[in-house]
Amino acid sequence: MEPRLTVPLRRIAPCSTVQAAWCADSHPPPRNPQRPEVLRRGVRLCCWCAAQAASVLGGAAAAPASESHSMVKLVSFDVDGTLIHSVGDSANKVHRQAFKGAFKQVFDVDTDIDVINHHGCTDPLILLKILEHHGVAKEESMPRLGEMQTSMLQYFETHKDEVADGVAVLPGVKNVLQELKTRSDVATCLVTGNLEPIGWGKMEAVGLLDFFSPSPFGGFGSDFCSGNTEESWRDRAELIRIAATRASHLLPNPVSERFHIGDTPMDLLAAKEAGAVAIGVTTGTYSRRDLETCGAETVVLDDLADVSQVLKAMGLE
Repeated sequence: MEPRLTVPLRRIAPCSTVQAAWCADSHPPPRNPQRPEVLRRGVRLCCWCAAQAASVLGGAAAAPASESHSMVKLVSFDVDGTLIHSVGDSANKVHRQAFKGAFKQVFDVDTDIDVINHHGCTDPLILLKILEHHGVAKEESMPRLGEMQTSMLQYFETHKDEVADGVAVLPGVKNVLQELKTRSDVATCLVTGNLEPIGWGKMEAVGLLDFFSPSPFGGFGSDFCSGNTEESWRDRAELIRIAATRASHLLPNPVSERFHIGDTPMDLLAAKEAGAVAIGVTTGTYSRRDLETCGAETVVLDDLADVSQVLKAMGLE
């Protein structure tokens, strides 16, 4: 068994998400990658800034408790292959080019993400796995994950006007998100292997950002990386836990049940590991049979086109 290397990633997270104005500075990595975000006068703070604010404000930045005690269901969505998919000759162009530029800038390696099967991996694990493919050991690549992520985010920001090129919203997604947004008993978030600014940047580019909870949150590839490239679903499970922790601090009402919707076996295995109900959709590269092998209790839908079917899967009829 290969050695497990675990490091908290350098955070480059949004401090103002509605305008997609991302932090320009690389904050020191938090000691606890699950440290919750807090709200202060409508501004969303990354984990590091939140910790500093809490220390100054004596905890005043925490989300207010609800006077009622009604419970909500937390629904997290994967991004690529679940909410959106790659299309055409420029498929997911900006994200792919961001990877390519990072490999060249940091390790002087000319490559792209198609040299490995990367579906279901988080962005940091993709970086490590591709470098392994080219003979770069984890002991060398792990300490430089922050540099590579910075390179990716710089490229993404520079080319933000092109983010919508080569991606499209999948059938039914807008209707499902709209229905969930209208419900007081549901909160939605993202859990994706994308780095956080890339995940929300895609949502903004395709017109989905406003469908999420007023102060968008979730779990992202930039939140955690174990270095375990053989069992990538374990990192995804940690992202689902991180999203749940953030929900507990950001939402005015407690969470009664959690659901995670994704298109890969890694999404579904992660959901079960993290205590969420797994719902699979066959809108990615995996078949119904691939997803159903994740467990007899797994719900698998063809897509999100039938809103009533999606609601039923979550007990929201």
